[in-house]
Order: sequence, then C-alpha cells, then structure tokens
Amino acid sequence: MNTLKEYTPKLFIIITAFACEDYIEQTLDSVFNEIYKNKQIQCSVLLGIDGCTATESAVTKIAPKYGSELYIYKSTRNCGTYLLRNSLLKCINDKDSIVFFFDSDDILPGGFLLYYYNLCKKNILKITEDPHRKIIVRTMSLGISDTQLTLIKNIEGDHSKIFQRITTLLSERQVDDLPQLLIAYALKTKFTNNTYKLLHSILRLYYVKHDDIYSLRIKHFQSRSPHGSFFATYSALEHLGFFHRFRVGQDTDILNRAELLGIPILQDEDNPGFFRRISTSSLTNCEKYGHGSKYRTEIIEINKKYIENNKLIADKESVELIQL
Repeated sequence: MNTLKEYTPKLFIIITAFACEDYIEQTLDSVFNEIYKNKQIQCSVLLGIDGCTATESAVTKIAPKYGSELYIYKSTRNCGTYLLRNSLLKCINDKDSIVFFFDSDDILPGGFLLYYYNLCKKNILKITEDPHRKIIVRTMSLGISDTQLTLIKNIEGDHSKIFQRITTLLSERQVDDLPQLLIAYALKTKFTNNTYKLLHSILRLYYVKHDDIYSLRIKHFQSRSPHGSFFATYSALEHLGFFHRFRVGQDTDILNRAELLGIPILQDEDNPGFFRRISTSSLTNCEKYGHGSKYRTEIIEINKKYIENNKLIADKESVELIQL
C-alpha cells in the first residue's frame, strides 16, 4: 500500500455548462485559481457545453487564459446533464483518478481543492484495500445570492486590504457590503470554518435587514450547510455505470445507488464548502425538484425497484462530443 505522500492520483474536474455565459468566467477563474495555487495536484478540467451556442461563444473567448489543462467539449444538442457527465467520464483514460463534479455557475473558495484532495487520498488509503479503490467523499456548500456573487467582481485589493475593510465595517455594524467582502476574502485566502460561520451570520443579518424572505427560507440557511457535490474515484463511478437517466437529481441517484451497492460514502458537516449560486430559478429551492422534494424521494424508490430487477447499475449511456 502506498503512503499518503506517494499516492498522487490525478484529479479531473467535470463541469457541465448550459446557458451560463454570464457566470462561467467567474466559475473557471475560481477553479483555476485553486489549480495554480496547488501545483502538487495534477489536475485537468473537462468542460462540457450542452448544446448552447451562447455559452460556447463565451467559453471560446476566455479559454486561452486557462492554458492546456482546460479541455472543452460540446454536444450538438441539449442532451441533459446526466448524458453530458457520462460522455465526459468516457474521455478520462486514467482509471485510477479522482473525479469532482462542479456546476458552471458556482465558485470555489481558497483551499477547497487541496483540502478535499487530501481528504480523498487519506480515506482511500485508510478505508479500502481494493486495488481499484471505490470511494465517494461528499462536499458541503453555502448558498449565496446571485446578486452578491456578481458584486464581488468589483472588489479590488489583496486579502489583507479586504480584511481591513471587513473589520472596519464590523466595528461600525455596517452589514450591507459585508457579504461580498467576505466572499472576496475567502477567494483570496483559505476559507476556514471561522470564515464560514462569520459569513453565515452576516448573510442572515443582511437578508433580515433587506426583507429578503426568499434567501432566508432557502435550505442553505439551516444551522448547517447542506451537501453540495462530491468527489469520487473513477472506479466507483465505473462500478455504478455512471449516471442514470434523471435530468434532475443525478447526485441523489448516484449517491443512493452507491450506498445500496456498499461503496463507502464519507461526509462531515464540519468540512469546508464551496459557494453555490442561488437565484429565483434555482432547483435547490424549487418545490418540485429541490432537496427533500417528492421527486427526489421517488428516485430512491425507483432504485429499490432497480435492485429487484438487477438494474441498479446504469449502462453508461452517452452522446458523441466534439472537442473544441
């Protein structure tokens, strides 16, 4: 068995993109900022454009600044996230790698990738003796309104200057500019538990002051942040047959099937989270498809029937992709 230092699997970040031309640059900036700061992680980003010409045009313009570790693919039609994810997984040749799934409008704070990469390595070596190492590690997330994530683009200065502004506003009990300043600070330095707790409290104050009942009632404002996405060894995903045919709730499905098949799933509410963009159209808060909805409960019931019919493992259904 390798030691933690010797075991250095490659990391692939899979991002699917549809109608995200207004957000994709901010997302990729945060991802590659993490990659550049952690050269010890061999990492590639696989970006799949789901038949959206506006997103394709936006990505094509900004792609050169990210270098050779950004691989861009597109489908000729809108096929859905599950097919696009499956198709991108088939582009990975390294079967001993770790895969992280990320949305095209969310943002990674400082320290996120290295934390979870090391957590994956540590638990892979600790939990499983299987040479193919099947394991899944769930991440946390913190819901941030679309308005505040947009505002951080205008914040200038390094992390020390931003911190000075934060402490000044705190001393003056001014909350209006604090959320975006704290997010900007988290992007420029390591996002610790203390930063998260402070940001969570400040956001509550902000939303109460501005009577933003929508943001207060989203499930991301429970006492603990919810699970956001997950890292998985490629062998675990392959064993599951990749994603099933659910256009919404793919994570619910694959995590439930992994549990039923006995694949270790690690989760800890004290782990750091990424910033999940929340708007009025977010599925996270959608009554029909959101977390805790009847739709997601039905996915679990469908999987129970799959067990009876020996169909719990998906068939790696995919579509043809064009590399840009």
